This record gives sequence, structure tokens and C-alpha cells, in this order.
Amino acid sequence: RDVIIEEVNPAEFSQLYVGTVKFDDTVANCYVFYDVNKDTPYYPGDEWIIEISGACEDSKFNHVKKVQYGAGSVEFEVPNPKLWWPKGYGEPNLYAVTVSLIKDGETVLEKSFNFGIRTVKLSYSDSEKMDFTFVVNNERVFLRGVNWIPLSIYASENKKRLLKSFELLNESNSNAVRCW
Repeated sequence: RDVIIEEVNPAEFSQLYVGTVKFDDTVANCYVFYDVNKDTPYYPGDEWIIEISGACEDSKFNHVKKVQYGAGSVEFEVPNPKLWWPKGYGEPNLYAVTVSLIKDGETVLEKSFNFGIRTVKLSYSDSEKMDFTFVVNNERVFLRGVNWIPLSIYASENKKRLLKSFELLNESNSNAVRCW
């Protein structure tokens, strides 16, 4: 097979997570948790900026904040949020998000991914925790789920079976998947 030489920036996010705190019809309060790896040229006292931006159709946000440490959490707001909903309850809206770590005006790290604004909690209706329901975006939902197990003991075969398996999963009308 072909061989290539690729220069890789040793700087990277060792952890990067976006979550939803709360929302209403006009604004969603979210946060990003970040942690940069030890090879990132991060030195206390340097001026670092984290920039979080995203868009889902006409809903857009951009937040810039100075940071002091190589790990932390930054809260931001999303005006007019488009919520993510499970199958059968609405649109699974996803924001195209980019998180950048900037030093002296130069982007040192950048990662892009999709994120859905939503809250999910398990609510118990009895003290013995035998009767429960899932609440997504403050609405009770009925989950129709399946177990997902490896498609083959040979990992190389999984790729060719994956698309057909996703089609079957969609046809089953499931809205929850438990991964082993």
C-alpha cells in the first residue's frame, strides 16, 4: 500500500466536551470543558484565548474568552436555540461547532464536531426507584431501544456491515441504542 509522511502538530485537546446546562425558548446556557495535552506549548502567564462558535440553520453563536490554564470550563449562551430531539419527538438538530485555542493571535489548536443542545435525565416516580421515565428537554419520552453488539469478532469486517446495520436500526423505529 502507499506510504505517506505527514507532519502532525503535537498539540491537541486530550478532552473536549460541550454540554447543556439549561434552556428556554430564547436562549440556551451551555459550557465547553477542555483539557490540552502535555505536548501543547502552554505556559502559565501566556495570553490564551478560547473561541467557541457554532451554527445550526439560522441559529448561530460565537463566544471568545481569555483563559489561564490548560484545562477548564467556559460557559456561553446560544440565542434562539434549536434543540436536538430523539426519533419520533422532533428534529435531531445538530450544531456544527468549532473550538479554537489561540495564543498571541495564532490558532494553536482547533477541533470541529457536531453537538445537539438537549437535556436528558432519568426521573423516578417512586422511592424504591422501580418506576422511572426518561425526560428529554423537559418532556417525558418513551424509549424504544435495542442492544448493539460488535458486528463481527473481526474488526476489519465491521466496516462493510455497518451501513446495512444502520438501515436495519432505522427501520426498527428505535430511538435508543445500548452499546456493549
